[in-house]
Amino acid sequence: MRHGEVDNKAVFRGHTDDPLNEYGYRQMADTLADYCTDIVVSSPLCRCADFTKKWCDEKNHPMIVSDDFKEINFGDWDGKSIEQIELHDKSALHKFWNDPVNNTPPDAESLDEFKRRIIKGWKRLITQYKDKNILIVTHGGVIKMIIAHILSVPMDKLLSIEVALASITRIRVSFDEQSNVYCSLVSHANLTPGSTE
Repeated sequence: MRHGEVDNKAVFRGHTDDPLNEYGYRQMADTLADYCTDIVVSSPLCRCADFTKKWCDEKNHPMIVSDDFKEINFGDWDGKSIEQIELHDKSALHKFWNDPVNNTPPDAESLDEFKRRIIKGWKRLITQYKDKNILIVTHGGVIKMIIAHILSVPMDKLLSIEVALASITRIRVSFDEQSNVYCSLVSHANLTPGSTE
């Protein structure tokens, strides 16, 4: 599940720790109103973890906070708007939009590093909690990376995957007798009735 809406929307929000606004909190509560799970894993960033902790306390679900599922670190661009970056680094921004794999923002996590972190955490999680229903409360970039991994989507196409706020993407994970893992995308970016996102 992706977190809900935050204020100051139009920025590169990677590790910038902006909280949910009131509407974002309601979005997540609506999405999870009738949701049941065995275990909940959350990014430590407050736009995920604050809601998740409260929801898990209310539902008596165990919660794990994991750095593996933090959003990508945009380095010097983190927390800045496109307009702010264009004023100082227009060429680098356009290179990033055109080829994000080979044009990492200054002092940022590269897409290769991001992918390694996410997929390592993903594999560890699905192995450790085999046959459990796991809810991961995380970020758009993380969800895109997991989808790209299981569908073999090239990383230069990540920006073509959209993940709506407070939406749920369902992935089925199964294992054969040799413990080989098979993942399939069941549904993507399901929204609650009445959502405008």
